[in-house]
Amino acid sequence: MKTIAIIQARMGSTRLPGKMSRKILGMTVLERLVERIQTAKSLSQVIIATTHLKADDVIASIAQKLKLNCFRGSSDDVLERFYQATQIYPSDTIVRICGDSPLIDPAIIDLLVKTFTPRLDYVSNLHPRSFPQGVEAEVFSTSTLNAIHHQAISAYDREHVTPYIYNHPRQFRLKNILAAPELNRPDIHLTVDTKADLIRVRSIYRHLYAKNHHFSTFDIIQLCSEPSIAV
Repeated sequence: MKTIAIIQARMGSTRLPGKMSRKILGMTVLERLVERIQTAKSLSQVIIATTHLKADDVIASIAQKLKLNCFRGSSDDVLERFYQATQIYPSDTIVRICGDSPLIDPAIIDLLVKTFTPRLDYVSNLHPRSFPQGVEAEVFSTSTLNAIHHQAISAYDREHVTPYIYNHPRQFRLKNILAAPELNRPDIHLTVDTKADLIRVRSIYRHLYAKNHHFSTFDIIQLCSEPSIAV
């Protein structure tokens, strides 16, 4: 079984333009994300899926620097982008990861992939959310992607890729992973959506990265729970 991660990334952002190329300890947000994903044991390949817009040449350049395959497709129909990417880079299972999550946890990715079996169509840690926001991933089969590509018609479903799956529980076999008690902190925001988010993530890296390049979600939660440290 071949499992690939597809990172959904673009430069356009109304709240934080160009966020994928913003720096965290000398590396871009996207590079930090890839650095963490590549330590996941369950992945055969990592693909970056961006748009055909000129602004996203930067994304393609980062992918080339990292020696990763990059697919460029629709800027609005992200479901179409994912579908077309899998036509070029085929796999059995897909892990969808958003590019604004430079604190993604490879151990959580491995847990989700391990949970995914042929008896399931979709596994995530999102419905309901129990982990900190920014360590989520979604796992689904290529056959499920093919099905929703042909069935989903609303602009919302096509922009956000997976809502058609979890909004049709009678059609698809779904499973959600809940966080262990020590990781159950959905109130902690770790995605990079705004300048304040970027400052917080940079602070987390400054406190944890030098001690352990592979710091975990539990390490982050402990840091955020320390009253003497502002993150």
